[in-house]
Amino acid sequence: MSDGCTFKVRFSNLKNITSVTKDSSITVEYTSTLNTNAVLGFTGNPNEVYLEYSSNPTQSGAGGITDTGKTNKDKVIVFTYKMMMLRLRLALMGVP
Repeated sequence: MSDGCTFKVRFSNLKNITSVTKDSSITVEYTSTLNTNAVLGFTGNPNEVYLEYSSNPTQSGAGGITDTGKTNKDKVIVFTYKMMMLRLRLALMGVP
């Protein structure tokens, strides 16, 4: 994506969902899988997220949003490590 994001979550028009109120909480959860680009060790893999929103009650939700605000970016670093495992057959060691 041209803005550097790897994915986006969009709600076209929350005003049309009657169960969503001003007191509603919306949670977005996702999982990801490490690929060959993952950095091993202390450097880690930086990730950041921000929320872009409109508080204009007359916004149509049809795209072309120009009156939006953004939260500060929340940044985290995710670490992963390589582990070497040795699997022994207990029967070879005399354990039944």
